[in-house]
Amino acid sequence: MLKKLALATVTLCGLTGLANAADLASPPPAESDWIFTLAPYGWAIGVNGSVQVGNSRTADFNVGFSDILKALDAPPVMMVGQARNGRFSIGGDLIWSKLSDNVQTPRDLFAVDGSLEMTSLTGVGGYSLLYDDSYNLDVVAGARMWSFDIGLDVKGPGPLPGKSFGRSDTWLDPVVGLKGHTAISPNFYLDGWALIGGFNVSNDKLMWDVMGTVGYKFNETFSMTAGYRGMGLDYSKKNASIDATFSGPLIGAVFKF
Repeated sequence: MLKKLALATVTLCGLTGLANAADLASPPPAESDWIFTLAPYGWAIGVNGSVQVGNSRTADFNVGFSDILKALDAPPVMMVGQARNGRFSIGGDLIWSKLSDNVQTPRDLFAVDGSLEMTSLTGVGGYSLLYDDSYNLDVVAGARMWSFDIGLDVKGPGPLPGKSFGRSDTWLDPVVGLKGHTAISPNFYLDGWALIGGFNVSNDKLMWDVMGTVGYKFNETFSMTAGYRGMGLDYSKKNASIDATFSGPLIGAVFKF
């Protein structure tokens, strides 16, 4: 009986040893080739351009960032994201803001409460024409969705006060362009893109978007970036048109995983 028990014990230990050896010999699970990047940012936007409604005269406007900051109803949402696998990438950019202001007419005849909610959502796919561990230059193509919701409430004496006016519109523009990244030292790097779109496919005659930043990498997961961005919109539909440029410095945090 003791001989049988000893033989069983030796056999079990041998099988366990073989299993452990097989585990050591087998390769570890392969890591994903995808690299994900998420970058919330703040953009100190100033807006200038011209607007025309119906048969009215074209009105020029120039609104600085300080005025926009005062009119914000809520903190804006601005974020860039990317998923990359070698030369292939998928990227997106989201901008959402909501503003409101009160305008008093001359001689205080009546007042107008105005609100504007704007959303810009971009999605592109890319392929690297040039690609290395420290740099890449991608050609990208995709679409940008625009959405505007404008409201006016008139208050005070007279026939107009008490009435509300509103207009909203959503459209999609095709977008093409270039996007690049290059390391200039172990910690510093440059990022940028140049996009163009519209082409009269929907309501935009032309839209463009140019951005350049310099980043500092604290480690493989986290870095900070700062730079400048300019974006143009030439919109026309029925009896309304707007030609506007959005521009200003930006700063963001970059998370990579």
